Amino acid sequence: MSNHSSLVGGSSAERFINCIGAAALGRSVPGSGTSPAALRGSALHYVMEELLKPDATIQPRDLIGDVVELDEKDAEGNAVKVELTEDLVLMTIKPAFDWFEQVLKPDEYWLEEKVEFKGAIAGAFGTADVLYIKGDTAGVVDWKFGENIMVSAEDNSQLRFYLAAAMQSEWFYDLTMGEGIRTLDAYIVQPAREYRTRKAEEAMSNIASHARYSYEELCHFHADLIFAKKLKDRGDRTLTCGKWCQFCPAKPVCPAWSQRGSEAIASLKKVPVESSIFKSGPKKGQVKVVTPAVQSKATLALEADDTIRKHYMEAVALTSWCEAIKKYVTERFSTGAPISGLKRVIHRESRSWIDEDQARNWARRRGLKSVDYNTKLKLISVSQMENLLGKGVIKEALVKKTPGGTTIVSDNDPRPSVDDVTSSASTNLSNILTKES
Repeated sequence: MSNHSSLVGGSSAERFINCIGAAALGRSVPGSGTSPAALRGSALHYVMEELLKPDATIQPRDLIGDVVELDEKDAEGNAVKVELTEDLVLMTIKPAFDWFEQVLKPDEYWLEEKVEFKGAIAGAFGTADVLYIKGDTAGVVDWKFGENIMVSAEDNSQLRFYLAAAMQSEWFYDLTMGEGIRTLDAYIVQPAREYRTRKAEEAMSNIASHARYSYEELCHFHADLIFAKKLKDRGDRTLTCGKWCQFCPAKPVCPAWSQRGSEAIASLKKVPVESSIFKSGPKKGQVKVVTPAVQSKATLALEADDTIRKHYMEAVALTSWCEAIKKYVTERFSTGAPISGLKRVIHRESRSWIDEDQARNWARRRGLKSVDYNTKLKLISVSQMENLLGKGVIKEALVKKTPGGTTIVSDNDPRPSVDDVTSSASTNLSNILTKES
């Protein structure tokens, strides 16, 4: 399969158009390697290509137990291998194959077809999983083998990219526009999720998300790519938050997201809260001094549903950003490039009872009543027992200690660092944003 375009490809097209500075900022982020899910996806794309070749005689069920060897290498330098388990074949590969053979049933099709632009954005290319012709229709099929995120064919820049680029090829243009086909169909086929959440017959009818794009829409999309390229060439490094940030490697270090987060937090602290909104407190007319956290809750309780809905959607977006930051920092430490001011330490060990009945008998002998050391469901925790009786009282024979993993904390934390390396200063992002690519 072809490599990704260094300018813009299908998966990065929406980000390229909407966030001009993303590419420059992305170069500041160390690569974290290819995820297991992405490697599995690569293997399954290869399998689908082999299954759908016109001269192929093998059927999906014949693949159970086979191993696909990829070009990528693991940490030891060995080729990455993906086993085609029974679950993977029957829940992912076979449904996608059956949909293609029984539902789409194209007259002609081209597999793993490289499509590329010419002229102003020459060098921009991608690889379409399937281009096809069927009667008086034509289009593109894209396989998605992930289960966690549903992808829609509607308003999908990746599919627009493949179709618009395909139109640059004279042979495909002649087979479509030349034959009077003015709209093109686009399918996202994502079998695994459907087959885990629905009955088989139901899943087959919902396995593919469908959209239709007119030739005019594709021309407008092509023009958007050209305009974005011109802005980039002029040195524009504008950063913009949006749905296109989902898989952006620079999201954790993006100043636009940092500003968005700061503004969201600040907005929840602006509204003063009076005592009348509480069930108890100072006398009416007096102002009760409360913490920003309480202010936030009280303010939300008084706001209209549409405002709360906006806050909720913003919270979802910011949660994704926060998780991206945590993942980025963890990967920096794991690759020996720590963040200045942070360190990696052993997480505090967890403690639990070896035998709850023995612990109950011990607590009873210490003078506690059953209501003191039992909740409705179980014995109270070791820490809660310490709060009742004091530290150093509990017999060591009653408690088991489970070592914690590592966690990343501020460098003023008293726990010793597990790393011997010295934290280096973070990348100067302002230089990256202003320098030419």
